[in-house]
Amino acid sequence: GIFETATVQQEEPKPSEPPKQQAYQDTLDVSFTEYPSPDTDKTAVDTRYKGVGGWLLFLCVSLTILGPLFGTASVLGDYSKFVSDNPDLKGVALIFVLVFLGIIAFGYYAGNSLWRIRPGAVNITKKFFITLFAITSVSSLLAVAGGEENIGRAGGAIIAQGIVTVIWYSYLNKSKRVKATYQDKDAGVSGQSSITLY
Repeated sequence: GIFETATVQQEEPKPSEPPKQQAYQDTLDVSFTEYPSPDTDKTAVDTRYKGVGGWLLFLCVSLTILGPLFGTASVLGDYSKFVSDNPDLKGVALIFVLVFLGIIAFGYYAGNSLWRIRPGAVNITKKFFITLFAITSVSSLLAVAGGEENIGRAGGAIIAQGIVTVIWYSYLNKSKRVKATYQDKDAGVSGQSSITLY
């Protein structure tokens, strides 16, 4: 009627929905937060293994302390025995003694370079093991030429040194500690061996 008052109700405005592009961006942000970059994990591993320790420390001690002590005693002992059995080959035996003493000095230099984390230390140590295996093989074959009774000992020496060379060469190629410690010093750390030690 005339006295009735018409009431006009205004609808409350609905909250506006976020643009689809913004929602998509939020999804991307969440995904990046849940999956950190692989570089972060790599840095953490490098920091954990960086430094001379573990098997690397044992290698350094072997090359700089144990090797010179036991190696020198072994070479001089073999020289005395060989000369007593073959007095006519004293000069040849002396040459081999000097060669092996030089190899021992080479090993000390390699171990000291590793211990002090010097540039090229890894490659120097690899060359040392290859040289040591070559010299051991040649001297063992010459020992066989001196008598058939030396065949067993010479063969054992070649096999033993070959195993040692393969193990340490593989370690220098694939060890996480070696890579973390020398990656900024030596470019020849990487390798293809399947052995991984720490």
